[in-house]
Amino acid sequence: MFAVALVAIALAGVFYARTFRMLPPAQWRILFLLRCVAIAIVVLLLFRPVLSYYRELEEKPLLVFLIDRSQSMSIADTPGGMSRFDQVRQVLQSWVPNLEQSFELSWISFADRPQEHKGLREIVQLSPDGEATAIGRALDACRLVARRGPVEAAILFSDGIHNAAGNPEEAALRLSFPVHTVGVGASLRSEASYRDIQLSSLDCPERLLLGNKAQIKVGVEAFGLAGRVVKVVLEEEGKELAQQELTLDDLPGNQEVVFEFIPEVKGRRAFRVYVPPVAEEKITQNNERTAIALVVEPGIRVLYLEGTLRAEYGAIVERFLSKDPDIQFCALVRTKGNQFNRRSNIEGLTLSLIPQTKEEYAKFDVFIIGDLHSSFFRPQDQELLLERVREGAGLVMLGGYNTLGPGGYGETPLGA
Repeated sequence: MFAVALVAIALAGVFYARTFRMLPPAQWRILFLLRCVAIAIVVLLLFRPVLSYYRELEEKPLLVFLIDRSQSMSIADTPGGMSRFDQVRQVLQSWVPNLEQSFELSWISFADRPQEHKGLREIVQLSPDGEATAIGRALDACRLVARRGPVEAAILFSDGIHNAAGNPEEAALRLSFPVHTVGVGASLRSEASYRDIQLSSLDCPERLLLGNKAQIKVGVEAFGLAGRVVKVVLEEEGKELAQQELTLDDLPGNQEVVFEFIPEVKGRRAFRVYVPPVAEEKITQNNERTAIALVVEPGIRVLYLEGTLRAEYGAIVERFLSKDPDIQFCALVRTKGNQFNRRSNIEGLTLSLIPQTKEEYAKFDVFIIGDLHSSFFRPQDQELLLERVREGAGLVMLGGYNTLGPGGYGETPLGA
């Protein structure tokens, strides 16, 4: 390519020397020089030049801080009288300068709901006044942070008193990065003379069905008060729902108290569980826990009729019907003859056999028929079921020898 350029320049020189020899030498030499520049540019473009610019960008991995700001974090149980939340503030202020050099820091505080913050400045201005401790929801919020880039780890600061919906262990397993926990608060067994009662756990479903039996579980842990009988009280919006007596032990771990009740008011409800303080206690703030639940109208009603106690029955009842808060169900499984074993979460339902009236069929929105022979349905019962289905109810037929095999429902009103 350079040889071509040299030949072109030589030819241009001969051309200008012969054609423009009448001009003053200075003029044709300028013209020749411009032509040489043009030839050089053309040759350069034939090489297809590329301008490369390289700059190394260093992307820091994300480090997520989860800060508990529930009311229990306001407890001052250290020898110096510093609250649990102030301990977290102090630790973070000492850690952050070094961590900022290697990580991009993300901040999430949580009580009953997680909330993202722009920096440590906002975190230190928070007050521990949340009504609940939803560790599971806080861990789920980390997945939103992970969309912005790779997360190295999450660091959880909490006193560990989870009392809201969602299982923290299951939420942590859904993450693709490790979760490191930093426990806050003094141990109950740090002093031989220490006497204390604390509600260490509160398990309250996030959604409760109006008019249906609900259950709240609370874990009570005590030290130095073995044999003492205390009252554990459940309140809803300041109104006492139930109370139980509990004899305290001195063993490690929780003593579980289970409250069963029927929600009567729809909407967002606050449930409070507490143990009245005893005289020897120095810290009384940990004697109570609060949880928020949404009381909603019941969802669909399902009637499940099964002919044999088989694996499908257990799977449908245990893994589906009993797990969904929007479903009320009644499951009847035949044990022998025309006798059925009933399992239901519908309060006040007395159905123990296949429905025989229009009113009984009208109570359900979905019907599931398992391996139950058609002979257990009277013709008029099948007509009532067919009428209910035509009104909009759902019908599911599960496979089985008695349902889809010979002598099944093929010649019945349901099969037609």
